[in-house]
Amino acid sequence: GLGWKKEDMKGKPIVNFIHPDDLAGAMMEMKKKERKYATRALKSNGKYCNMNIQAQEFGTNGNTFSIGMLTCCEKGCPDL
Repeated sequence: GLGWKKEDMKGKPIVNFIHPDDLAGAMMEMKKKERKYATRALKSNGKYCNMNIQAQEFGTNGNTFSIGMLTCCEKGCPDL
């Protein structure tokens, strides 16, 4: 994983954990209901890891939520 505790991430936007150079592309993907893209995600140790993200948006009573799966795509990632 990225090393974050649940309480460190809870309620924070995903953009807080995306590399600044990848932000524009990630924002374009986040406008879609179904998302599948690669980005660099911030780890708790301050380093970035190349991640594949698959996410799905859903909603109820006028509220929208997303759930996603982040998978490291670095073979032999030294920080995991």
